[in-house]
Amino acid sequence: MRLDGKLLLLAVLSYLLASCEQVPGNPTSGNAPRRVPRLDLTEILPDDWEYVGAYYLDTNGDDSKEWVILYRFDLPTDRVDHGIPIGAFVYLPDNDKPPDIMVRKLRLPDDNYLCECTCTPTVKDVLSGLKGNELIISDSCNGQIRRLTIFHWNPDIEKYQAEGHFFSDHIKVSLDKVTLEEQLAGRAQLLKRVTCHPREKKTYYQSDAMSSIVECEEEELTFCHGEPEDVCCSPYPEKVVLGFYHNFTAAKAPRYFTATGWKNLGECASGQCGCISARSEISRVQVLKLEPQGETSSPNKDISPDQATVGVTVRCEKLSGVREREQTIRWHLIHKDDHWLLDRQE
Repeated sequence: MRLDGKLLLLAVLSYLLASCEQVPGNPTSGNAPRRVPRLDLTEILPDDWEYVGAYYLDTNGDDSKEWVILYRFDLPTDRVDHGIPIGAFVYLPDNDKPPDIMVRKLRLPDDNYLCECTCTPTVKDVLSGLKGNELIISDSCNGQIRRLTIFHWNPDIEKYQAEGHFFSDHIKVSLDKVTLEEQLAGRAQLLKRVTCHPREKKTYYQSDAMSSIVECEEEELTFCHGEPEDVCCSPYPEKVVLGFYHNFTAAKAPRYFTATGWKNLGECASGQCGCISARSEISRVQVLKLEPQGETSSPNKDISPDQATVGVTVRCEKLSGVREREQTIRWHLIHKDDHWLLDRQE
């Protein structure tokens, strides 16, 4: 058997697993077969490893399934529920030398760990430039995918090659796209959403020799928990600005303005509200930066502020798909009848 280090302790078990149909120890895989293995992995692991689970998946596109074994390492003296790093190995038959088993560690370029909460391997096509599916390792903490790693089987070197590793508050992956979402500090409960695309549709790393992820070009701000039902009633005027740009082309856009403000801006005519083109030519507006710049009270008032200034940087996308250049605007808002409303801009 072609193994290395501590993997020798698992060699016999791996061979047995190849012909068995149930996850050893704790059954964490929903698609594991039915027969019971003759050995328990939890009794064979090295003392400084802890068994997490096993998954039975076709990880290399050969129409047969392999075992993905998850384990914890760097175990603390006092037991904790989350935070212990999790690694993984894949056990697959060596078709050239049966009944040999090849053992492959799922290794990142910087040798980072894969998970620390709930670790789940799945198989899905997420890189169109590579043949077949990818092995995706997702780490879910409190129901949100916080860490995600993409591997692809390289038959030339007979290894699972890392093609991307991401960490954020929430991660989504689809074909040739990874979306990262991060809640920002601050009163407005903003969410920064960043979209990444793979280099040549093959990898999310900048080069084969580096562990740096490609630069993600698409970035925008949105509401962390969705726009409030009547955002103009919010005590935070920057939320009104964000709500307006999210509904820039909608019929409700005038609701974010004072009557005179909407009229004086020509109902957001070309060049008046951040987009060079007319509203009828715009498909959406991305908010790139949003910053409250001060709130004041009128001279005859000594209670809550009734005037506010909010700076915003936007990028407008036309129906044709063409993106206009970024524009920075300073909005002046007025608090009237318990509503913050846009009034004029600079």
